[in-house]
Amino acid sequence: MSELEEIRDLLREIRDLQRAHFERYKEFTQDIVNDQRAANEEAERARREGNRFRDEMRRQVSTAWTVRLILIGLAAAAVVVAMGVTLFPWFLSLARP
Repeated sequence: MSELEEIRDLLREIRDLQRAHFERYKEFTQDIVNDQRAANEEAERARREGNRFRDEMRRQVSTAWTVRLILIGLAAAAVVVAMGVTLFPWFLSLARP
């Protein structure tokens, strides 16, 4: 085997090793990209879930405050009616001579 053939064989071997290394590098980087994509999707899902939960809590609090305000209004109306019924005859008695 001549020296040129030996050099050519070594160069081919180097080329093949570089190709194999590059293929493993592509697989490795693709795994990293896939893992990052999965982590991003999970973070997005968690963010959406958190937003949905927060919106639901706001809706429940808003409903609770609305119910409280209605009940306070009804209680105030009942007090006004009770006072009117109780005090109306007394006011009429003041008007009589």
